[in-house]
Amino acid sequence: MFEEEELDIISCYHYPFNIRSKRVIEKCGFKYEGTLRLASKIYDGSIYDNACYSITKEDYLKGGRNYIITHRGDSTLKFLQHYGMMCYFTEVITKQYGFKRKPDTEAFTYLIEKYHINKSTAVVIGDRECEILGGKSAGIKTCLYNTNNVSLNIVPDFNIDSLKNLLDIIN
Repeated sequence: MFEEEELDIISCYHYPFNIRSKRVIEKCGFKYEGTLRLASKIYDGSIYDNACYSITKEDYLKGGRNYIITHRGDSTLKFLQHYGMMCYFTEVITKQYGFKRKPDTEAFTYLIEKYHINKSTAVVIGDRECEILGGKSAGIKTCLYNTNNVSLNIVPDFNIDSLKNLLDIIN
């Protein structure tokens, strides 16, 4: 669409109470930009805020997306929502999905198939051996985020102790 219409950015919005629209917009890679207060008047005269999102041509062409696979439940979602971080993740797999626990590849395979992830350009980042084992078993490069000085029986493709080091890997 960017090329056909000669666009550099696409913007969209939803009413803050429309959670389904929010999910679709975020899954498409749009980033939350802010809220326009009292921006839309609807058929009955009610006035609502607009939650605004955009995606640039550059971001779209990069295609980078983030996912979480966790053994935890809704506490992860509540944490991400509290700190305004949900928009950075296309999907968050919690124990409510019913997948086998890591290092089983079931959840990894689900994401790979659903989002057509190219395994040669993907990286699984984890702070425990189960993430590294799961990623390797799924055929994906792995990165140990080792802030707790854990020792593993398997060697990850990358080893970092700061998120700043992650930029060197993904760039």
